Amino acid sequence: MAYNDKEEENLALRRTNKITEENIILKEDNKQLINQIRSLEDRMDNLKVQLKKEIIEEIYEEFEEREMKEKKKNNLIIFNIEETEYPSRQEKIQKELDTCIQVFK
Repeated sequence: MAYNDKEEENLALRRTNKITEENIILKEDNKQLINQIRSLEDRMDNLKVQLKKEIIEEIYEEFEEREMKEKKKNNLIIFNIEETEYPSRQEKIQKELDTCIQVFK
């Protein structure tokens, strides 16, 4: 009987050792999974920040474009050219007007 008790004790010890080894492996796997999750969360946070920056930049660019268009609108000057006695003078004024319009475009 002592032999059977010793054999059962050895068998129980082997099972305990195997369970302990499996627990160690599972704990290590859990640590790796936790690290992967943290890494993914960090990447996700970084991507959110990057996306917010890009959206802000796009909004800013859109705002700048609208502002420039508004400035151009406000900078338009309307010239009324009256009939003059000398056609050459009228042509000169028209030429200057065309130049001004080109500058403001």
